[in-house]
Amino acid sequence: MADETANPTLQIAPQRSSVRAEHVVFVAALMAFAIFVVAAYQRSWPTAVLALLTALIGAAGAIGTRRKINAADAFRERTAIPLETTEPEVQCENLNIEVRELARLLEAPAEQIADLQTAFIVAEDLALRQIQQEENVSIHRHTGIGGVPFDAVFFRGRDLVCGEVAFVVTPDIRQERLDAMMRKIALVKHFAKQRSQSIRVVLMMIVITQLAEEEVKILTDSLRTKRFHSTPVDVEIRMLDFAKLQASFITEEN
Repeated sequence: MADETANPTLQIAPQRSSVRAEHVVFVAALMAFAIFVVAAYQRSWPTAVLALLTALIGAAGAIGTRRKINAADAFRERTAIPLETTEPEVQCENLNIEVRELARLLEAPAEQIADLQTAFIVAEDLALRQIQQEENVSIHRHTGIGGVPFDAVFFRGRDLVCGEVAFVVTPDIRQERLDAMMRKIALVKHFAKQRSQSIRVVLMMIVITQLAEEEVKILTDSLRTKRFHSTPVDVEIRMLDFAKLQASFITEEN
């Protein structure tokens, strides 16, 4: 990753040239519009039409150049944030923590632990497929930022979105789990600000539910009104029903 971001010169030089070109095009468009006004006042309609078309083309060119500059800036900002794959041992530990909590809530016997592990892995995979479809972005799964692991990470414009997956079978998420998310995202915010002032860090809670409709409402109201009065970053909550995810992405074979 370091090799990909170590040479900022290749990114900066074209940008400066584009900014100058944008200004020239914008000034030219203004001059053409001024000519249009004068020509229209003098009722010189061929000149007025030509000047108006030139002004419109110039304005469109200036807007297009600005969009290219913004896209280049966003790409440069992204490359300033290094991403690393979470070690398999850490992934395994996080999975075991989630599965043990599920087993406790379901009062599942030890022989069902393997089935719960499989269910959680499938649920997480389907949920991240759904998020990828909704956001229309590439998602980095089980990725760390500054040594802090997340279930999913992706860029959305200048937003650095860090996703944490929770599989709930009761209308509640332990406060300890929420506090842990806040600590992790605070570390990432500090890490990102050291490398880019324009990147905005966002925490996305991806909550997979296996609940009745009224229980989902209780959980949603609790998360949105009681649990997040003060957070280091903006928090987005995506509630996804496990049964609907399976119906969307898994086709039963006849």
